[in-house]
Amino acid sequence: LQYKRHGSSIGTISALLNGEFPFLPDCGFMFVDVRDVAQCHVNALTAASKNVAGKRYLVAHHMLWARDVASILYEQFVEYRS
Repeated sequence: LQYKRHGSSIGTISALLNGEFPFLPDCGFMFVDVRDVAQCHVNALTAASKNVAGKRYLVAHHMLWARDVASILYEQFVEYRS
């Protein structure tokens, strides 16, 4: 797998694109638009309450199963397969 050259997220995408997994685990991935993440940062920085300082928040919009992510990547990003 590509994990040694890339971070785990990019390595996972690369492995899914190139069919490097011997099987797809029965798990899902959470996705969110980076603009929504940026807005959450702004909201946390400008919140009147001090209860947000030093806290961690999970930001996600929707979940896709690994097999669905693999299908989308394989079909939509042919030019990135090695």
